[in-house]
Amino acid sequence: MEITYRLYLKTLKIETLGRKSEHSIYLFWHNKIFALLEALKDKKGKVLISPSREGKIASKIVRSYGFEVIESSYRKERMKGAIEIVRTYKSGLSVGIVPDGPLGPRNKIKLELFNLLKKLSANITLVGVGYSKYIELNTWDKFQIPLPFSKVFVMFANYHIDKFNSVNELEEELNNINFWAQEIAKIL
Repeated sequence: MEITYRLYLKTLKIETLGRKSEHSIYLFWHNKIFALLEALKDKKGKVLISPSREGKIASKIVRSYGFEVIESSYRKERMKGAIEIVRTYKSGLSVGIVPDGPLGPRNKIKLELFNLLKKLSANITLVGVGYSKYIELNTWDKFQIPLPFSKVFVMFANYHIDKFNSVNELEEELNNINFWAQEIAKIL
């Protein structure tokens, strides 16, 4: 599975803009994760992933890129995941989190995550992803898969969580970054 995934990504032209912070909580939407590992392949850290069947496949691919995995279910093991996020971040490593995953609602950040970021006084990196050509699956998140030989544009925007007074402000900024990444991908 990892070989097929990596070969597929080789067909894409991936361009990035912005600094990939060394110590940050990376936030990115579930429907935009397909090409993200390739854009982050030079980073080290951990990624929060559900222990579901699909999560096990994702974990294997994520590990093949050199990342460690925090396995935690939002519904069953919420505290376990939160504790590991805190430990990882306080140790100086970055953490990747899909704030609307694994089951949505789409493009909505869970209030518990926002509160955790505030308590950590975290540096955050919002990640926007756009594809010049893609298919959109009929799933809860409208998952997007870039077509072979299409262009991918990834934007990294670094902030301190204190810039955001509410979870709605943070969602709006993450949505804006994804909007602009998508617009730029169309004209690359």
